Amino acid sequence: KPFVENLHGVFWRWAGPKIRRQTFHSLGAVNVALRELMPAFNERIQRKSGTSRRQKHEGGERDQLLPLPAVSYEVGTWKRLKVHPDCHIQVGHNFYSVPYRLRPGEVEVRITPAFV
Repeated sequence: KPFVENLHGVFWRWAGPKIRRQTFHSLGAVNVALRELMPAFNERIQRKSGTSRRQKHEGGERDQLLPLPAVSYEVGTWKRLKVHPDCHIQVGHNFYSVPYRLRPGEVEVRITPAFV
């Protein structure tokens, strides 16, 4: 996170003066102007490394990127539920069985729109 926040500051110090004198009437117009500046920002040669951000990405960072997950992230909630004497837990109006060894205690349950 600190790296991204630092890069955000670097970009705004570079792009701010370029768009400061323009008038925008919507957030979409600002985004279009910033997207037009991004290629020039990524092609700038950095003093410390002597390469551009695009060259760094193409030269090795791209190979280390992992593929996106096949299934999108699903928001869920966790609940601690008491196991009933008949080895079931109740989630809403539904009952789910649990192993009998967990009977005199509690279990943590993750609840999503599709799974319990």
